[in-house]
Amino acid sequence: MRYDDPLENDGYGYGHDHDRYSFDWNALPKVNDLLEKFTNETNTPCLIAGIRVGHWNGWVEWTGSYGIGADIENNVQCSSQTMLKVASVSKAIGSALIARMD
Repeated sequence: MRYDDPLENDGYGYGHDHDRYSFDWNALPKVNDLLEKFTNETNTPCLIAGIRVGHWNGWVEWTGSYGIGADIENNVQCSSQTMLKVASVSKAIGSALIARMD
């Protein structure tokens, strides 16, 4: 499978690049609520999220952290600066990256 650059083929009907790479900041409270709800319902100790607007080398516009702590035993709080271990998630990420290669 070949990966198509979104600047070459948007596939979403956007007319301009600046339209394609935008985020409705009015939706941020809903995003916050959904991530908080997910963290609470799944008993996730620490969840860190970010929204990046722009092309693949874009920038992070917003980060948020949720949960009771990154390391509960040592009382380390969860924040957007917390370094988390990727663990088994790296297998899925690696597989997705390999699948994109031709």
